[in-house]
Amino acid sequence: MKIRKNVLRLGLPLLAAGLLAGCGTSPAERMNRADQAYGENRYAEARLDYTSVLKEEPGNIAVMDKLVRTFLALEDPVAAKGMLDRMASEGYLPKDAPVLYGDVALMEGLFNDALSRVEGMRTAEAYRVAALGHIGNQSPQMAEDAFILGRNAPGSKGRLLSAYAAFKLGIGQLDDARKLAVLAAKEEPVPLSAMLINADIARSDGRKKEALTWFERAQKTFPDSRTALLGRIGILGELDRLEEVRPLVETARKQRPGDPDFIYLEAALKAEDGKWKDVRDILQPIERDLEQLPQSNALYAKAMLELGHGELARARLTSQLLREPHNDV
Repeated sequence: MKIRKNVLRLGLPLLAAGLLAGCGTSPAERMNRADQAYGENRYAEARLDYTSVLKEEPGNIAVMDKLVRTFLALEDPVAAKGMLDRMASEGYLPKDAPVLYGDVALMEGLFNDALSRVEGMRTAEAYRVAALGHIGNQSPQMAEDAFILGRNAPGSKGRLLSAYAAFKLGIGQLDDARKLAVLAAKEEPVPLSAMLINADIARSDGRKKEALTWFERAQKTFPDSRTALLGRIGILGELDRLEEVRPLVETARKQRPGDPDFIYLEAALKAEDGKWKDVRDILQPIERDLEQLPQSNALYAKAMLELGHGELARARLTSQLLREPHNDV
């Protein structure tokens, strides 16, 4: 089985955990616990306690600030923007609010909005947002210019260098990508993006075990990172170490029951075992969404074919081919 890496990010909090998070502890204790979790990149845990504290102290700006950053780390742009707007209504925004708003806009694909948010700012992080906005607008030369300016701007440069390395990798300038990725990984603390781009470069070079090491390091350091987990699973699949993949997918399915990528991976493992009825049963609940999920759609069609429903399989694959004539899934 070939598990591909065409994925991106996130999960949802458990309501019960949220209700229980504040039981028996003071807001100060919960704040300390949240700060510790945040400092250890355990953002899902931090979110629960910060949210609980804010419920009791609705004007606590420090908690709002931490929640914005927590939401962004969990790739929840809607919640992050909502909290930023709430802070603005209270008359306070942090100095890097334009960058935070810019990251929200990037996650939502609003590239012009991202660019306008950081216009006039001269920090490395602002140039990172601008560069990514230009990439989103398919303006590679403007992105290159922003990256170059960012390298000489004040502020932390780890994420900018990681994004620059990813940009270079994307346009096939591998030597530059490698050099930039090495520099990004020298940042202290090493940002998640630096670990991920080093993994991606090692993977593109065929150094799969090194890529796995980077993904494992990323997942250990940032336990809530969906991308690190998916990258690790993908590399293990490419190394034919499926017995190590199975528990990772099983755990992910429990933590993110509605995540389509992990649904696909569970189904793909069942297909590897020849359990086509299980494949169908796993994918059937998201049947209406399969048109937007070509790998899952193809696997579902294969399951239908194996179960003797050839005409249904043919119709599904024909429809996909008409929508995406160049798709080689």
